[in-house]
Amino acid sequence: MTYLTIAEFAVKKEISPQAVNKNCRNGKYKGAYQDESGRWHIPESALQIKTKQGRPKSKKEIRTNRPLKATDSEWRKITENATTAKTSINNHIVKSAVKKTEIKE
Repeated sequence: MTYLTIAEFAVKKEISPQAVNKNCRNGKYKGAYQDESGRWHIPESALQIKTKQGRPKSKKEIRTNRPLKATDSEWRKITENATTAKTSINNHIVKSAVKKTEIKE
């Protein structure tokens, strides 16, 4: 079995070495062990394990919370369309945004 250092594992997994160290301490990687000098050795098989930490892979995965800026007439139109579609205003806004991004692609 091949073992990786924290730095090697972090590069392959595309997460920070600090996150790898934390996951090792919390037992997230099966088969990882710490030697007498305190260095972690992580099996390559642990690369397949999904963790909640890590950077988004693309701009699409980045979620931003921006306030909605709309005039009174635009807001009235949004609420009317949401009522007609029998959905909440938030769901209606999200669906509209998704449709716009699909058209651009």
